[in-house]
Amino acid sequence: MTWTDDAERSAAVGLRCIDCGLGFALDYVRGCPRCPGLLVVEYDLDMAAKLGIGNGPGGGIWRWDRLLPPTAPDHRVTLGEGMSPLLPAGRLADRLGLRDVRLKLEGVNPTGSMKDRSSVTAIAAALTFGFGRVGCVSSGNMGSSIANYAARAGLRAHVFSAAYASENQIDHMAAGTADLFVYDGPYDAMAAAIQPVFDEGLAFDAGSSPNPYNSEGQKTLAFEVVEQLGERSPDVVVYPLGAADLFLAATRGFEQYASAGFTDFAPLPVVAQSRASASVVQALDGGGEYEAVEAGDSIAGGVLVGDMGAKGHLALKKLRQVDGLGAAVDDDEIAEWQTWLARNEGVWAGPTASVVLPALEHLAASGAIGRDASVVVVLSETGLKGGQPPHRPPTIEASEDSLRALFGGA
Repeated sequence: MTWTDDAERSAAVGLRCIDCGLGFALDYVRGCPRCPGLLVVEYDLDMAAKLGIGNGPGGGIWRWDRLLPPTAPDHRVTLGEGMSPLLPAGRLADRLGLRDVRLKLEGVNPTGSMKDRSSVTAIAAALTFGFGRVGCVSSGNMGSSIANYAARAGLRAHVFSAAYASENQIDHMAAGTADLFVYDGPYDAMAAAIQPVFDEGLAFDAGSSPNPYNSEGQKTLAFEVVEQLGERSPDVVVYPLGAADLFLAATRGFEQYASAGFTDFAPLPVVAQSRASASVVQALDGGGEYEAVEAGDSIAGGVLVGDMGAKGHLALKKLRQVDGLGAAVDDDEIAEWQTWLARNEGVWAGPTASVVLPALEHLAASGAIGRDASVVVVLSETGLKGGQPPHRPPTIEASEDSLRALFGGA
C-alpha cells in the first residue's frame, strides 16, 4: 500500500504497541505479535503544531486530518459528522451543585450517535487497504453507523447486531445493509467469535476492536470541545463506558492537543458504567486489577460489555495514571435522568448516553468533583435510537370542553 501525495497532510508516523513499545509501519496490523497490548497510531506532534490543525480540506471530521491516519481524498467518506453542539446546561448544573456543566450532543451525528466518528476512519482505512467488505459486531449504534457509512463508500457491510437492540436500531441497520444478522447471547461472545474471520482477511475489521484505525476518528470530539470552549480544556469530561473506544480515543485526543501546545492541560476523565457490567468501576473502587464480568441486563445496551479485553486493562490503567473517576448506576437512575434531562434541558438522549448523568450526580454529591469544576458531559446517542423507557401518556377527548378544563379555563 502506498500513500498518495494528498494523504501526506497527516502527521502520523507509524503504529506502536502501548504495552511493549514495538513499532510498526502504517499498515493493516490489528494487534501486537509480541504481547497482548493494543496498537495506537503515533503522530509527530511538533509537525502538527507547526503546520496547524483544524484546517483540512473536505467535510465532516476531516478538517482534523493532521491528527488522523493518512487518507487519500477519494477515501474520505463523510455524511457530515462532527461539530456536535456543546450546550450550557444551567438547570442541570443547579441540580448537581456545580458551577458549569455543558452537554456534548453526539446524538446529532448522521446516524444518531458518536459511532459515526469512528466509522469515518474505519471505512477510510478499509478503502485504503483495498477491502471490498467490512464487518462489525454491534449492540445497535455501531451497526447503524457502519452500515450507512459503508453504503456511502460503496462497500458491503456485514453487521451482527445484538437481539436486544431496539426496533429503531434494527430498522436503521437493515435499511443500510442487506447483510444484517441478529445474534442471541452476550456481545462479548460474538465479538470473540468473529475475530478469526478478521484474522484471515475475509473482511475488514470495522467494529469496536483492536484495529488501531477505527477509533481514531473519535479523538475529534476532544478537538471540538477545546475549540468550542475558546481553545481551552474543561476540567472534567464524563464518558459512558462500554467497549472503552470513546473514552480511550477522546482522552488520547486531549493529551495530544496538550502535548502539541494547543491547550494547557488534558481534562480529568470520568467514566460511567451500568451496574450490570461495571468491570472497570469495580476494579477502580476496589483497588484490584481488571477482571471481566458476566454482563447482566440493562436498558443501556450500548455499555453492556462484560469483557472489554485489553481495552479494559488499558482503561483502568489510564484512569489510575491520571487519578480519574468512575461510577456505576442502576437502570432506574438512568431512566429517571433520561426523562429529567428532556423535560428540563430539552435534550432527549438515549439510555446509553444517560448513564453519565446519575454517575455525575453521585460523584458531585460525594465531593469527588468539586463545585467550581467546568464539566463536559458526553451524551453519546439520541433518544430516538430506542424506545426506553416507555411512556404512556393519558388520552383526552377531542372536545372544546375537555381542552378548556385541561388549561384551567371556565
